[in-house]
Amino acid sequence: MFWKFHIDSSAIDTLLTKQDVTLKEILSEDDVLQECKSPNKKLLDFLTKDDILKELLNLVISEPSNEVEEIYKYKYMNLACEVLTLDIYSILNKIASSVEFMNILWGYISSLPPLNPLSASFFSKVLTILICRKTSEVIAFLKSNDAVNKLLVHIEISAIMELFIKLVTGVDSHEIRLEVSRWLDDEKLIEKLTNLLHSKQNEDVHYNAGQLLSELLRIGRDSMSQFEFDEDPLLRTLEKKETVEHLLNVMFNDLHGLYADSSMVNGITFLGSLIEVKRPEEPADGMEDIIHPIDHERLTKSKHSFLL
Repeated sequence: MFWKFHIDSSAIDTLLTKQDVTLKEILSEDDVLQECKSPNKKLLDFLTKDDILKELLNLVISEPSNEVEEIYKYKYMNLACEVLTLDIYSILNKIASSVEFMNILWGYISSLPPLNPLSASFFSKVLTILICRKTSEVIAFLKSNDAVNKLLVHIEISAIMELFIKLVTGVDSHEIRLEVSRWLDDEKLIEKLTNLLHSKQNEDVHYNAGQLLSELLRIGRDSMSQFEFDEDPLLRTLEKKETVEHLLNVMFNDLHGLYADSSMVNGITFLGSLIEVKRPEEPADGMEDIIHPIDHERLTKSKHSFLL
């Protein structure tokens, strides 16, 4: 094991002494990821050069040529994603601190739908770790780039739906998490997701929009029930009477639409989540039917809104 590591490490160091060494040559080395994590300072210095970092980002967001053999088609895209998501401070800090680098990554979302689900997952992974590790800078960038509307264009892709969830859950700071919730609420995310349940949208859009509504509801309720937050603007909007009324109007707007059944199923699934009762995890004997006070209050409110 020692000798293998020593030889592979020397191979990368030798490559780095070449004046014309390319990023793909480095990525082709078997132990490049381990060398990044070790860390190999020469390697990290190379990877954080402006031109190399731009190439890494472009590898993640650019669709490979159809002329490339299928077995190698996504090799470098995957490796570039792996390097960028290794949680290396010097790499993440340089990307998040540069509008130019962020614009390269964000440029992917301007692609016409439908996105390639695989490349979308790579994009989402890189943006997710940036959100988690360089929260303030990345949230500020997203706010200034109409992120909500641009991401919703691609909501039929599961990786994009999951990115919205990471926006809410990937933030440790209470203040920033509340700021994100307010921003998403100000951007009318809940109303826009509800609109996407219209029968003219396809089944993938319906499913992901409905799943995201239900997941945001669950996250908000869990946080409130654990007394993590005093307020949650998104949760407040989700549980409003007006939200339920709007959803019902969208669902019943065109019962003969091409995807009316899908609209109805996913809309009803979310409504079911609204009135769902959360029981204690380990109820005592004879206490199974007692509702947690917070859940009882929300249940009453949701039922009242639904019935009016």
